[in-house]
Amino acid sequence: MDRQLEEALVHGPDPLHLAEVFGLGERTAIRYANSAADSWSDPSRAVLTVVPRRR
Repeated sequence: MDRQLEEALVHGPDPLHLAEVFGLGERTAIRYANSAADSWSDPSRAVLTVVPRRR
């Protein structure tokens, strides 16, 4: 999980890029991209954000 968030922070919160690089599903890639985008918009948030699972 940390590697995907780091990738999203380095290359931008692009779910398509994350899905291609890590072989993630669509929903998972979007979750990681959203988490990275939140970190970009609020620098006080930790990079190791816990992303809740959707059921």
